[in-house]
Amino acid sequence: MFAIVGAAGNVGYSTSSALRRAGMPVRAILRDRTKAARLSDIGCEIATADLQNAAALAMAIGDADAVQIIIPVSPLTKDPADGLRRSIEGLFEALTQTRPKQVLAISDYGAHVTDDIGMPSMFRDLEARLAQLKTQLLVLRSAEHMHNWGRVIPMAVASGILPTFQDPVDMAQPTISAHDLGLIAADCQSAW
Repeated sequence: MFAIVGAAGNVGYSTSSALRRAGMPVRAILRDRTKAARLSDIGCEIATADLQNAAALAMAIGDADAVQIIIPVSPLTKDPADGLRRSIEGLFEALTQTRPKQVLAISDYGAHVTDDIGMPSMFRDLEARLAQLKTQLLVLRSAEHMHNWGRVIPMAVASGILPTFQDPVDMAQPTISAHDLGLIAADCQSAW
């Protein structure tokens, strides 16, 4: 059984779809059950849990052999860093309780930087915490997800200015589609 935490998201859905096409059993773990229909339609078992609720998450993971995780930043939280910290701890506690054989974590390509550089540093903390698990761990440090730029394109078209935190602005920007990242994750899990 492959448990995909965040299966309704772009990466999680892509992984779930690829694993199901390969005939693998998938448990889609969602925060919001209203997003379950398309995952049920492809044959996923559905479970709901919030990352910050370790007991509910452990129940959702259950007896899964492999768990894929991605920790989204909630746009509704007042303190995104605190929300991520609480999600990391809830996830770590749930994985400690369930002890899956393998964990695949989607991280950030900046997680290797030891200086505090904002959100990528939170993913460094995620990786360090997961490294404490007694399980096989694979971390995929993904580049910027291309679809994230979609939110600012209308603003850029209207104003002629593309808002970015990139410095310098003409630096090469590594990107990947969420769909492709999900396929890579599915390939890695299928090889286990």
